[in-house]
Amino acid sequence: MEMAKAADLIAFVASANSLCEEGASDLFDSFGNQCLSVFRSIGLPSTALLIHDLPSELKRRNEFKKLCTSSLASEFPEDCKFYSADTRDDLHKFMWLFKEQGLTAPHWRNPCPYLIAQEVVTVPDDSSLGKSTLLLTGYMHAHSLSVNQLVHVSGAGIFSCPKLKF
Repeated sequence: MEMAKAADLIAFVASANSLCEEGASDLFDSFGNQCLSVFRSIGLPSTALLIHDLPSELKRRNEFKKLCTSSLASEFPEDCKFYSADTRDDLHKFMWLFKEQGLTAPHWRNPCPYLIAQEVVTVPDDSSLGKSTLLLTGYMHAHSLSVNQLVHVSGAGIFSCPKLKF
């Protein structure tokens, strides 16, 4: 989920075969539906849906793609793009279009920076018992961070930031 918070694009993958299965009304399993619900609650960035296992016959392929698109359109943001993903050419087309596409960020990400920590080190403060310094190394997303800002650490609280190294 932390990676989804910092992502510029999330690509979901759905199988058209699930529409063929008797009694199947969903293109995602229960875990996929749960993940989608969590992602929607935190705010989705630009979103793409890759549909694989489409029939090889062109007419049936287009019918299934339209059926998948209409089944899932309400689950995703309005700007979500739907792509076929059965052949290498389909994936190359997706990558080419993705490269040209303008990306949208969730509203909560615009006013504040976000850090994905790759390394977390706690250094005890010798002069003050019970206090320590938190050293974070990672990927900074969005606006630059300033020592004049308070920093929210998930699960720990809000703290001042005395020093930054970039």
